[in-house]
Amino acid sequence: MTHQGDTLVATTLARTARAFAAQGTSVEAGVAFERALYNDLLDAGNWRHNSGPDELDMGGLLQSRTGIRYEFDCVLLSPDTLYVVEAKRHAQVTRQHVSEFIAKLLDVMLGSADQIGAYAIKPVFVSGLPHIDATAWSYAVSWGVLLIAPSRPTPWELLGSLNAVHSKTETPHQLTTDCEVACEQLWRPFNTIITLTDNQKARFELSANAIYTAQRAADILEFWHECQRAVVALTDTQRAL
Repeated sequence: MTHQGDTLVATTLARTARAFAAQGTSVEAGVAFERALYNDLLDAGNWRHNSGPDELDMGGLLQSRTGIRYEFDCVLLSPDTLYVVEAKRHAQVTRQHVSEFIAKLLDVMLGSADQIGAYAIKPVFVSGLPHIDATAWSYAVSWGVLLIAPSRPTPWELLGSLNAVHSKTETPHQLTTDCEVACEQLWRPFNTIITLTDNQKARFELSANAIYTAQRAADILEFWHECQRAVVALTDTQRAL
């Protein structure tokens, strides 16, 4: 089963990315996009802590290991999860954009692991435009970063479509299960990759198995495509009845 907070965040961000009306890749459009994502998420739930664009150190919540003060476009703390959102409105999102986001997260994780404690860190990279380099998709999946683009429905939205179909007729159980598996594979807590093992000595453990290989990332992306095709076929069939 998917986490209720994950569903709220993923579907809200995807809906805003598609609905955002500004044109082009100007600085003004990028700033407006960041603000729209933050405001829509802020209105969507009740958060224990939040910070938005132009706020450093996650609104003063956490510090980096190197002392560099980072800006994240949206940070939301639920009772058990810290959602960290990076937003870009570029003509094309590349692997470098995703890796820079991961590097910032790593620095903060190393600097504030003891404060983070048992919270799951769920990173999201949202593109305001549909052009995503293939290596960016692969790199995001490898590190468990949920990459959202206007051109591709998230598995959480596919589950919503299945629920709508189920209210009218029986839907295949396996298809629902497949979409839920896609959710779990695409978006994974960052602190399953690196964890604090000794607070006093500031020792961390890196789980290489939690960073997926290129082949596994490709398989997950294809599995996601298969889920999308199956849901589209099912909903088209229901409309034709």
